[in-house]
Amino acid sequence: MIVEDEPAVRDLMVTLIKMQNCDPYAAVDSEQAMQVVESNKIDLALIDIGLPGEDGISLSIRINSLDSRIKIILMSAVDIDNMGHEYQLPKATDFIRKPFHLQTMIDKIRLAGCAA
Repeated sequence: MIVEDEPAVRDLMVTLIKMQNCDPYAAVDSEQAMQVVESNKIDLALIDIGLPGEDGISLSIRINSLDSRIKIILMSAVDIDNMGHEYQLPKATDFIRKPFHLQTMIDKIRLAGCAA
């Protein structure tokens, strides 16, 4: 599942995952993402931290509380260490900084598992 409010980035992520022979779900915000998680089997969630409304870190915690087997890759143009969040990130969480190299993202998707 890709959770990204920027259409161009979301479309790019969908294309990258389809290139890995997977059929991704896409959501523009945390509300849509939770609907997808609650009604589908998700193995991997690629989540933008800077979502409108609930941020991606809070969303990742909610997703993890529903199913701790879902691997999460957070994405942001800001380094996660400089965000000031007091949250404890789920154990299966990875991070990639935007802009990212396409091969780096493909490698993270392959490592995490494909069913997004």
